[in-house]
Amino acid sequence: MAIPTVLLHPKRDRPVAGGHPWVFSGAVRSVVDATAGDAVDVCSAAGAFLGRGTYNPDSQICVRMWTWQDEPVDAALVARRIRMAVELRRQLGLKLGSGNAFRLVNAEADLMPGLVVDVYDDFLVTQFLALSADVHRQAILDALVDHVRPRGIVDRSDAEARTRDGLPPECTAAWGEPAPEAIVVTENGIHISVDVHRGHKTGAYLDQVSNRRVVAEAFRCLPPSEDGTAKVLNAFAYTGGFGLHISRANPVAHVLNLDSSDAALQQAETNFAENGLADRASYVTANAFEELRGLRDRAETFDGIILDPPKFAPSKGALPRARRGYKDLNLLAMKLLNPGGLLATFSCSSAMTAELFQETLIGAAQDAGRRVQILKRLGHPPDHPVLLSFPQGEYLKGLLLRVL
Repeated sequence: MAIPTVLLHPKRDRPVAGGHPWVFSGAVRSVVDATAGDAVDVCSAAGAFLGRGTYNPDSQICVRMWTWQDEPVDAALVARRIRMAVELRRQLGLKLGSGNAFRLVNAEADLMPGLVVDVYDDFLVTQFLALSADVHRQAILDALVDHVRPRGIVDRSDAEARTRDGLPPECTAAWGEPAPEAIVVTENGIHISVDVHRGHKTGAYLDQVSNRRVVAEAFRCLPPSEDGTAKVLNAFAYTGGFGLHISRANPVAHVLNLDSSDAALQQAETNFAENGLADRASYVTANAFEELRGLRDRAETFDGIILDPPKFAPSKGALPRARRGYKDLNLLAMKLLNPGGLLATFSCSSAMTAELFQETLIGAAQDAGRRVQILKRLGHPPDHPVLLSFPQGEYLKGLLLRVL
């Protein structure tokens, strides 16, 4: 039986031919015999076979590529891809259990379009973010059980990306034992309690694990203020990750954890207490922009600041507003820092390139009247690989700065 076909416009086939895993609706010239969820052959304007993927007419990304070979997109392919992802993490020294937490499958970067799988101790948390993954749900779960052997699998397919693909949100116990309300993981020697049922993303921000270690090492030698403490502002603190690492690394640091979620800060307070750091932190539930302006107006200053905001630019169309947000936020932080203070600042918006992010920070520094040095560029850890032909996958970028 003939495989349904998606034919591309002239000159719009080059990205796919070069290994880009997305086909946008505007690149499609015609569709033959395809319905939502079908495996389709993607062909050039001249009819040459380019690869095979999952078709979804309800999404702006109307085909997500599974392979550039003439091979079936089936359970056997899914199993091979899961095995490949597992092998990479084993090579990185990562394994199930022992309080470990890491990214096991990183969607397109692991050639598993629309699928995220994270490890929390001996449980897995899945996110089927696109139809390309959803139509292979059972094969994916079977392969995870076969190759990983978890105690249980929690499905957290409730991200906004799923609704953009025309799919309803789902949160279920997908396989095995039900996960506990809190799973305690160990990150760089620090114990962190994770809520995989209701927490952000799959429960924690695993893409910042290595950056938290780097930032804590830099903040270890912060020059203290006159009272002998190194005052640190951890904005968008969530459950305290950066602040916990800094408090452990720097015995004179006092961390003000700021977040809009009272529930997240309550968990942060618990995490600080469970690591013997209860007296090293304080907490403010507030909008970060408003609170930073209030701190400025009260002439408060800090020796170190972390800015790890949520995604400001979900698309290129949102970039102008996002740039204003990033600029205002970093301008305020630069004004709040004592001379020689450190700023670790991040963007997780894939539409905001590293170059554009740096350009935005240059504007913030100029308006703040500060001279700023780049000490280190920060990005994805190895368990969050980026496909060379898919620059959109490199969403996380950060800079460790010294503000003069």
